[in-house]
Amino acid sequence: MKEAWKVIGPGRRQSRLDELAAELGGDFLPLCFDVAKRDVVVEMFANLPEGFKNIDVLLNNAGSSIGQNPAQEGSMDDWDEMIATNINGLLYCTRSVLPGMVPVTSSTSAPSLATAPSSAATCTVPLRLS
Repeated sequence: MKEAWKVIGPGRRQSRLDELAAELGGDFLPLCFDVAKRDVVVEMFANLPEGFKNIDVLLNNAGSSIGQNPAQEGSMDDWDEMIATNINGLLYCTRSVLPGMVPVTSSTSAPSLATAPSSAATCTVPLRLS
């Protein structure tokens, strides 16, 4: 981790967050929650501890890829879960963080936002159209 950077690491798996915290040290804040749950996302970002409140860069990287069946056999429940995480979760995090980022940028620059592709974005399922 770059010196002087503080990193907030949300995730659903506490054990993985604990591993990262041990590896990265005190400048890493592990937060165990599901980005698909809007109220939880809003609450978590609204109550960040001092030292982590001023966010300069938001990197959205949550993603889930379940239900690898062809579309005609796919589970709509799986699709709902993927949309909740991959789309809604991205929007909830962005909306929760962005208001604090916009005032600190100049009129010629935009906040630093990035969406990193997860495996969910790169998985394709062939469809038979016959």
